[in-house]
Amino acid sequence: MIDEIIFDLDGTLWDCRPQIAKAWNTAIRKHLDCDVVVTEDTFNHLLGLTNDIILAEIFPMLANDERTEMETYCCQELHKLLLKESGELYPGIPQMLEKLSGNHRLFIVSNSQKGYIETFLEATNFGKYFTGFLCYGDTKKPKGENICGVIEKYGLKNPIYVGDMKADGEAASYANIPIIYVTYGFGVIYNADYVADTAEDIERIVNS
Repeated sequence: MIDEIIFDLDGTLWDCRPQIAKAWNTAIRKHLDCDVVVTEDTFNHLLGLTNDIILAEIFPMLANDERTEMETYCCQELHKLLLKESGELYPGIPQMLEKLSGNHRLFIVSNSQKGYIETFLEATNFGKYFTGFLCYGDTKKPKGENICGVIEKYGLKNPIYVGDMKADGEAASYANIPIIYVTYGFGVIYNADYVADTAEDIERIVNS
């Protein structure tokens, strides 16, 4: 029996690649004298990775301290934009979260920057559904360790992870918990314990 559900965020609950591209381009224009331009497609293979890896790919010409500074600017622009222009929730996500939160404790563990999950919860008004969350920006630890951190902090008994990328499967394996692979996201998880094509499938799997 599944008691708790831990969700990935990007590619699992919503898609905000257009907002990320828009916000990062705003930060670049404000703070860099260069011809770098990012698009929605730029982030197709980058979402789910930690920001240090993303920044190294987009700004290879910058030193580490300059990338850290740009990370701050990009995150500030993104969080501000998302509160005005929310990302696109995948079909059925609001209904699924409302139903599952009635009988399960829900959590988020993401490789995102500090403050991103809080922005998501505020932009969607989903804070009422979640018991807790943790991200790479909070701890600078890999996702598997952060899943373990949530399990320990909140005393989870029978959790399951929901994600869309190979790294999510590896993180769930590290934490020794099963994973639901959502096929509508950005990547592929081979040998997942469960496969969900829709939000309704997630609900069905959890309640089966």
